[in-house]
Amino acid sequence: MTLSAKWTSLSILAIAALGAVACTVTSGTVDDSNGGKGSNTDVDSGSETADSGTDSTTGDAAASSCEDNKQSNALVSMECQACLEQNCCTELKGCFNIDPGTDDSGAPLVSCNDYAACLSTCSEQNPTDEAAYQKCVDDTCVATADAKIPTAFDNIIKCGGSKGCSTVCGIQTQ
Repeated sequence: MTLSAKWTSLSILAIAALGAVACTVTSGTVDDSNGGKGSNTDVDSGSETADSGTDSTTGDAAASSCEDNKQSNALVSMECQACLEQNCCTELKGCFNIDPGTDDSGAPLVSCNDYAACLSTCSEQNPTDEAAYQKCVDDTCVATADAKIPTAFDNIIKCGGSKGCSTVCGIQTQ
């Protein structure tokens, strides 16, 4: 199966949009010691309700169903993210949990979160020129990333394409 680079461009644009709103919504209670996670009492009914702590408006992946995933923002949409978490958790953690380290000069290398943002920037700068987009990715994103990051990110796309996330994530297979 071959996956189209256009999914990456489309998906990464959504990541950038979500990245602009990357805060976590909590319970709204001042000095809430657990940040809105846990059981809360409904003032109107007095009944207990569970609060997962997931922010469905920003795509904050901190309270995701894929535990121990160090991903900052949802990929594409919450529906896509949920599908990837359910079907590709190993691949998500295989990218987002890589400690990128530093280059020979001691400068930090790009993490998977940074790599996704870099792909978005290349897509925004080259929305219709696939060759220019690929040059940007190669020269900017791949060149500054830990060598394992691009392959690990591609593994997320491949997994999503093969495990039923193609439609909700916009993955095009050929």
